Formats: sequence, structure tokens, C-alpha cells
Amino acid sequence: MEKADFDETSTTSVIEISTASSSNMSFNIKQEPNQEIPSMSINIKHELLEETSDFELHQPNVAGNPRLFGNSLREIAKTEPEEKEAAGRLYSFLQEDGEKLGRSKVEQRFKQYKRRELLKENPYKSNDEVTLRKYGMGKVEYEMHKVKMRSRYAQMTEQEREEYKKKYRLKYHLKKTLEKEEKKETKKITSFKEITPEIQQSLAYFQNRRPSKEELEKLSEQTGIFWLTIRKWFQKMRDREKYGIGEFRKPEDQMITSVMSKRFLEIFEVYPNPPKEIIEMLIQETGLSGTKIRTWFRNRRANQSRLPPHEKKRNYERFTEDAIQFLEQAYQTRPARANSYYYETLAEKLGCKKEKIKEWFDRRKRKAQTGSPIILNLDHNGYLSNRSIEL
Repeated sequence: MEKADFDETSTTSVIEISTASSSNMSFNIKQEPNQEIPSMSINIKHELLEETSDFELHQPNVAGNPRLFGNSLREIAKTEPEEKEAAGRLYSFLQEDGEKLGRSKVEQRFKQYKRRELLKENPYKSNDEVTLRKYGMGKVEYEMHKVKMRSRYAQMTEQEREEYKKKYRLKYHLKKTLEKEEKKETKKITSFKEITPEIQQSLAYFQNRRPSKEELEKLSEQTGIFWLTIRKWFQKMRDREKYGIGEFRKPEDQMITSVMSKRFLEIFEVYPNPPKEIIEMLIQETGLSGTKIRTWFRNRRANQSRLPPHEKKRNYERFTEDAIQFLEQAYQTRPARANSYYYETLAEKLGCKKEKIKEWFDRRKRKAQTGSPIILNLDHNGYLSNRSIEL
């Protein structure tokens, strides 16, 4: 039998708890819904919690379950009617909605008591804070434990101290050094600056796209680069080939680089509308498609013609003597009704537009009618300039 005293205002009551017969009890307390429960002071509540935690320790089926704990209180109150009032007060205190914190404290006290029993049975020897917290050691006890460990270190011999330091170094310092080395390795893995174009040729991606670990180690010995960097590089190249990026881009989707645009500008100054031979030469040099090169020259001519007059820099050029002789022969041997295809063939041979050839033929007709010679001037874009005059 265990006893728990409850002091309230001027009355005292005693609950006698029999742990042996609690499992055979089948009593119930019927509490009225509007029954007023006398208010309890904070000190009484704490005493209730302390005593109920001791009660729970001897009830293995009830431990940590406030519902079973309340049922057992009801059974106790039925067996001893004179203590019904005190048991009802305790039961209502546990079942109130606003006193959930109290029920959790009951469970917590039970767990703490269990841990203290474990500490008594198994005295701790480790210097690990986690194990001490697992047994529910408080701050004061932990500080006392630290003091004990310091005094133990002061009583150690030199050999014991060296062994203790070695354990500490293995536990903490080695972890830090390993973490630093891992960080260095990860930095080396993600950097591709060491792989130059010469090393890329020695790696021979197109011969073997998925090398094994042994082959990667051999390549690392040859190049002097970490094998993980080489593996990452192969993975990157496979992704570029899969999605058609960079050098793996298709000719129709390939972008015009700055080097290509410089080359095109050099040719544009001489041939604003380049013939087929020059376009084929550019296809071989750049690897671009013919349509992409032609569109570049077409857009360049359009942008040049849209500039304002003060920004235009036209280089007026005359037809050469050979071109004039060629056009004179074509004019003399022209068909009666020359179509656009005829002018296109002449424009391709001279490297200008068919509209300009047609304009020259019109001027040649007027010259034949008036008897005055013609001087034709071409601007930078291959168009006839306003300075073309009839003499």
C-alpha cells in the first residue's frame, strides 16, 4: 500500500492505493456534467503530479498512459467511498481540456524516474554527452560529471594522457582533416580548366565515349589529371552530343561565331552578293549551310540600305572594261524578248543583281536612241548609284 496526501484549504484527505487488486477492479465513477470542481493551488497540483508519478511506477500496465491511470483512480474511489472526493478531484484534473500539460508532466516524471533507475543499475563511464542525455541527466549533473572528468584527467599518468589525446584526435581532428580533403577533391572534380585542347585530342572522345575505370586511370597517368575530372569531362561531352550543343550542333542549327562574321565582312566588302563559288568555299571553311550564309549576306545588304544618308559609306565602282565588253556582247546577242532567267544568268556571271543588269540594258537602249555613251557606277551594295550619267 502507498499513500498520497492532498492538502486543500483546511481539509486533508488520504488515498490508499492497492497495486495488487487494481487489475480486478471494475468500478466506475459517474460525474455530473455541471459539477463544479474546487480550484486547486499550484503547489497542490505539483504535489499531485509528484505522487501520481510514484503511483505509476508500480503499475506496469498503466505507465505512460493517462487514460488507464484515470480508470484506475475511478476503481480506487469505488473501493474506498470515503476517499471518493479526493480521487474525483484528481481524475477531473487529469481529464480537463486546459490541463493537458499536467498529463504530459505525469508521463515525463515517470520516464525520468525510470532513467534514474537505469543510471543506478548501470553507472556511466563514457564522456559522451549524447549517452548522458539519453539517461535523462540534467544540466547540474552534467556539469558535475565534467568536473569529475577534469579531476580524472589531472590524476592520469603521462601515458594515459597521451592515449586520451590520441582518442580525442581520432575522434575530432581527423574528421576535420578528412572533410577538408573531400572539399579539395570536389573542387578539383568540378574544374575543367586543366583540360586543354591538346589534352582533349589525347583523350580521344570519338573513339571511346564510355571508358572504364581502368582506362580512366591510364588516361590520368598520361595527362596528369585526376581521373574523376576526366570522367566528368566525358559525361559533359556525352550530354553535349546528346542535345547538340557547341561542336555537336547541326549545320542548319549552328551559330555564326565572331570569327565567321569577320570573315564574312571581308568578303562582303568585295562581293556584297557573292557567287556560288565563294559560298561553297565558305561552306567548307565554316561548316555552315548555304542557306544560312546567303541569309547573312541578304540581311547585311538590307541593313546597309536602311542606314540614313549621312551614315552610309558608299564605295562607288565602275564596271570594268571586261564587264562592259561582256554586257555589250550580251546586248548585241540578246533575244527579242529577254525574260528574267536571262538576266539572272548574266547577274550570276558578273556577281550583281538581275535588276541592275536589266537597268543597264534599259539605259543601253536609250543610248542607242539618243546616241550618247553611258557610264555606270555601282554602290557598295551592288546597286546603280545616282551618279550614273548619260553622256
